Amino acid sequence: MRGRKPKSPEQRTKDGSKKRPTHEENPPEYEPAIPECPAHITGEARKEWDRLAERLQAAGTLTHEARSTLAGFCVAWQMHMEAFALVEDRGLLLEDAKGKEFKNPAANILNDSLRQMNTFAAELGITPSSRGRVQAVKVEKEDPKKRFFKVVG
Repeated sequence: MRGRKPKSPEQRTKDGSKKRPTHEENPPEYEPAIPECPAHITGEARKEWDRLAERLQAAGTLTHEARSTLAGFCVAWQMHMEAFALVEDRGLLLEDAKGKEFKNPAANILNDSLRQMNTFAAELGITPSSRGRVQAVKVEKEDPKKRFFKVVG
């Protein structure tokens, strides 16, 4: 993403900005649903899938089409947790055979996974600035009486 990150709708309102909304007026509509979790999502990633899928579905932003994005976020979360455990266990700096210190490679994995999580989180509408761009799917329930009764006039 180039330039400044966009402000959240709440922040724009607070600042009194009159900027036009940055989202499309007629975005494509998908049916809200919790997609089936892919088989390779296990362990910490599966726990995160279960936690997020429920919350995103309740917010109306999760669809079957977002399955791969949510899976990517969950895999990045698991990598983040594993790398964090390695850094916590061994420290940020390691020593080679000659006694020279070098950066723990797990720290790079930790940083990369955080970047990936932020990218996926923005796509899913989890970050404050992305909430205004991600459209919740509104399900309109059809009135069952409408089938039998017709307004004449």
